[in-house]
Amino acid sequence: MKLIIIYGAPAAGKLTIAKELAAIADVKVFDNHQVIDIIEPIVTRSYPDFAKLIYSTQSSIINAAVSANQKNVVITFPYAANLERDAEFINDITNKSRSKGSSVYPIFLHCDADTLRSRAIEESRKQYGKITTVETMNKMIDKYEFKIPLDIEGNVIFNTDTLSAKDVAAEIKKLAQL
Repeated sequence: MKLIIIYGAPAAGKLTIAKELAAIADVKVFDNHQVIDIIEPIVTRSYPDFAKLIYSTQSSIINAAVSANQKNVVITFPYAANLERDAEFINDITNKSRSKGSSVYPIFLHCDADTLRSRAIEESRKQYGKITTVETMNKMIDKYEFKIPLDIEGNVIFNTDTLSAKDVAAEIKKLAQL
């Protein structure tokens, strides 16, 4: 199995690039909001272990896909360097997947704060329950470190200020030989 992990700040372009990749390669997209959308109506974000529940559910699904030897999967994951659980999640699924023989391609997306703010208000974000206001994005930018990628084997970094989603998807397709 080939597992592509696209991670980075909210509004960095993770889902957009994953969809572009799916349009040009044989990959299944597993967006982090798919899990949130299932859990949140039953267990709200006010639950103290909400994030832990989301991470464990995503991890279980990814581990099952690896064990079932699914062909190619691209996952999206919001990442902040100052949240230890984010690094632990990505490292854990990377190590478990590689130990089971999967090829894993960590892809870090970044862009400047002004770009994040301008993307936050794009209409397409509303349907996914994502950050949709500049005010909320500013709070996130102030609270979290979005510019520092993981130090992980095979990590590839893309600046989505300068590269289009189609260009990044094409590069990922070449990198993973999809």
